[in-house]
Amino acid sequence: MGRYRRGRKHGKRWHRKRDGDGDAFSREDWALLENYLLEYRTKAYDAHTKRPESTSHQRENAPPADSPILIGGHNFAPITEKLVAQPYFDLPDTLTAKERRKIHSLCADLGLYHAGAGKKDDKARKKDGNRVNTNGDAATIVSGDCNGSADFPLKRRNAVSAFADGLQHVPDLEKLHESSSFPSRTCKPWYNHAHGSSTNNAIQKRIEAIEMEKLQIREMTAFPEKSLRESDCLDFAVLNSLDLSNVPSSEDTPWMLVDTVAKLKQCVDELSKISELAFDLEMCTVGEGNGKSVRTCLIQLASNVPVDINGKEAFKEYVIDPLQVWDAIPAHLGPLFSDPNVVKIGHGIGGMDTTSLHRDFGILILNAFDTFEASVILSQKKKGGLGLAHLCHHYSLPNWEQYSQLKHTYQNSDWKKRPLDSDALEYARCDVRCLVTLRKLLMRDLAKMAMLGGRRLMFGSSMEDDSDVNSALVDEMQSFDLQAEAENSAEPSFSESEFNGTASSNSLDGFNGAENTATAAKVSDITRTVINATELPAYEMLMKAISISQKKCLKLWTGDDEEPIMENQSLLSLIKRAAKQEGQWSAAQMRLYEQLAEWRGSVAQREYISASEVCSLDCLVYVAHRLPQDHWEMRRYSYALPPLLEDGSLPYCKELCKMVASSSCSILAESKSMRVLFYSEGNASQQNETVRVQRKLMKVLITTAAAGVIILAVKRMGRR
Repeated sequence: MGRYRRGRKHGKRWHRKRDGDGDAFSREDWALLENYLLEYRTKAYDAHTKRPESTSHQRENAPPADSPILIGGHNFAPITEKLVAQPYFDLPDTLTAKERRKIHSLCADLGLYHAGAGKKDDKARKKDGNRVNTNGDAATIVSGDCNGSADFPLKRRNAVSAFADGLQHVPDLEKLHESSSFPSRTCKPWYNHAHGSSTNNAIQKRIEAIEMEKLQIREMTAFPEKSLRESDCLDFAVLNSLDLSNVPSSEDTPWMLVDTVAKLKQCVDELSKISELAFDLEMCTVGEGNGKSVRTCLIQLASNVPVDINGKEAFKEYVIDPLQVWDAIPAHLGPLFSDPNVVKIGHGIGGMDTTSLHRDFGILILNAFDTFEASVILSQKKKGGLGLAHLCHHYSLPNWEQYSQLKHTYQNSDWKKRPLDSDALEYARCDVRCLVTLRKLLMRDLAKMAMLGGRRLMFGSSMEDDSDVNSALVDEMQSFDLQAEAENSAEPSFSESEFNGTASSNSLDGFNGAENTATAAKVSDITRTVINATELPAYEMLMKAISISQKKCLKLWTGDDEEPIMENQSLLSLIKRAAKQEGQWSAAQMRLYEQLAEWRGSVAQREYISASEVCSLDCLVYVAHRLPQDHWEMRRYSYALPPLLEDGSLPYCKELCKMVASSSCSILAESKSMRVLFYSEGNASQQNETVRVQRKLMKVLITTAAAGVIILAVKRMGRR
């Protein structure tokens, strides 16, 4: 079991030899490693309890005690008295990530404490870096001594100990402490509250409002012209010279880190008069196992109200830290995202943005423009459009390579970790900096594409460079002018009554087409280069992009996709091994596993979190198989337990162990239980033994001295 799945996977043994890697661990190598770890465990127990050294697990034909042990092309430290006297020892840092994961599983099965330590730099290391040749010649870093420090951490490796407190001595131990774990108990998803608090009036009102907002989104999807505003006209005289070349750098762009409720209120006040809002979210995974869920860790915003910075227009950026203002976000940001008069601009919003806003805060997005979907239509690619960095490059962003590098480095970083890294914050700001301008550029090119009858248009082309587009634009303008009088008498395609009165006065829903087209009919100059908002519905490609963008807003959260308890791979592996008499898995243990899974679900409901945040199914399989009696034995599965089990102030770890003790497997648990050793107790007993020896020696010396004095006195008396 261990931290990761072990046993059979897809019908093959977990320690199978990996194809295409000649020096990978073979079946024999894994057997040697298992014996190696058993020998360490036996000698450590014997040394700690002062028993005669056992030889039951010593390897045959073992090399000299001071020579490294070669297993699978790696140099392992010899099991010496010095090594077993240490609180822990390191395995070679030449092991691959896949090998380390399997070793975690093996250590858990053998009852050893294990954890990851060092830097996560596997991607930067070559596959053959710090490896020895198959003949064992060039030895490199050998496992063994407790070395390294917090200032100079070692490379990524496994730390192993036979002692419950032994890994506390690892200076660069991987820990799930407060700064790197998601605060699940204070940042609970709105969706879980909504589906678990039927008596909460405020939540019920919000659920009803969401249903109304979904109707509005569906209407905007079917009739994308309903999302247009009077300000959405396209002035090609301005747009033809527009690109991203004048976008200021991060240093020249004003921004605010919103990490208090007061700053959140200030942010909303400053955004109260905008008509366009660029947004993006950064998420992290929470929970363990295959049922992992996602939580929002960062919200980035940028308005369309420019600020003059050294002669360049810049849009102020806001980076909101939801972990600090979680409960205040629905009330303050919800109305802004639900306002149909404000266009919300994002890139790939249907990925996780819309579902995360709905799940975590009960927020829906009304009136959106997805720059990714617009790029899909412009590029006419079947498998998707351009990434944001490359899209910015097409429109001449000067520092796009720097932005692309930041994206490559920080896109998948640990966003729940606090404090936030300055470079990560810069990347987050870059994600929204260009979106407002990109919308204008994409709308311009989508209109051009429609003029060309749907033919592909190169990104960034200008009107001066495209005679076909110039000609088509003149024809379009003339056509609008010649038909203005006919449009004046026609019925408008949409009205306020169709929108249930929810649209505002500056929305196109309330426009009287006659008044606007009559004004347009007075314009007789065929060189007009302005497309009014009322004329935009005639541009099919643009309407298609807007319609798809609205449709993405209907991608909402429907609940955690939890792993079925009877399909867990660790469970299936144990059942198969038991059927072949290779392991033990009884009917009583299966019943205990089912009870533990039910308990996990009830805890998740109590805490309004996903079941995977309580613990993984792999953890429950381990508990039902190894039957731990307390949290110290639980740490043999994973030294860093899930937060709810780690927190001693909560009853959940005790509840779990109590279920094991009260189950019909309790007798089996006593036979499986291994004594929990503490390194600190061993040191204390050694010190006490030293003191006792010193005291005995002192008594002997005093007794000898006293006897010598008496004998000397007797001799003197005899002489007299």
